[in-house]
Amino acid sequence: MKTVKRISFVFAFFFLPYIVSAANSKAPLIIEKLKHQQLVDKFYETRGTSLFWFNADQQESLLLRQKAKMLFDSAIYLGLDKQRYHYDWISANIIDDSSLQDSLMRVTADRIYTDALITFCKDIYGGAELNSWLGYDEVRVKFETLDNSYILTGLSVVSSPVELDWFIRFLEPNCDDYLNLKNQLKEVVLTNNDTCAVKQLSQSLNVLRWIKHYRFSDLTARNVSEEMQLLCSWLW
Repeated sequence: MKTVKRISFVFAFFFLPYIVSAANSKAPLIIEKLKHQQLVDKFYETRGTSLFWFNADQQESLLLRQKAKMLFDSAIYLGLDKQRYHYDWISANIIDDSSLQDSLMRVTADRIYTDALITFCKDIYGGAELNSWLGYDEVRVKFETLDNSYILTGLSVVSSPVELDWFIRFLEPNCDDYLNLKNQLKEVVLTNNDTCAVKQLSQSLNVLRWIKHYRFSDLTARNVSEEMQLLCSWLW
C-alpha cells in the first residue's frame, strides 16, 4: 500500500505541467504540455477556484468552452495559427465531458483550456511568432511581467462568453491601419486563400500589433497590395 501511495505521489508531482485526457477508458492517453504553467497557476490563484471551464454551472461552462473554440477557429483571420492553442485537443473535448469522471481529470482539462486562452491573449496583445523578423525580442522580455499581469487581471473578471469576447477585442490595437490590414487578410482568406499572401499579411498584422502595443514613437506602415509587404520604420 505504501508503495502504491509513493508511486501516485511521484506521478502527480512530475506530471503536473501536463494535461492528460482520454476520450474513454479504452482510448490511449493524450499528454499536452502547458506553454504557460506559471500563468495558469496564477489564473486559478487569482480567481480562488480550481475550475473555470468545467465548473458546477454546466450550461455556462459549455458556452464558455464553445466561445473559446470559436475564437481559435477564427485565428486565421487574425493572422494566428490555431494549432498554438491546443486546438486538436479542445476540438475533441469541447462538448462531451462525460469522460472527465473525477475531479483530477476535470482540473487538468480545465488547465489546458486556460493555457490555450492565455497563449491566445498574449498573441493578440503583442503579436505572435515574430522571431524570424525580430530575432531576440528585448522589448517584449522587458515588459513581459507587466503584460502578463494585465492579461491575468482582465481574465480574472471574465465570467461569460460575452465578457470573454469583449476582453479579447479590447486587447487588439484600436487604429485604422490595424483594422484595414485585418480586413484585407480576412478578404484574402475568404476569397482565394492565397497561401503566400496570407502568410505575408499575417506576419504584417503581428508586426503591427507589436509596434502598436509597445508604442514606438514614429511609425510608417504601408501595405502594398501588389507585393503584399509591410514597410515599417520607427525611432526608439
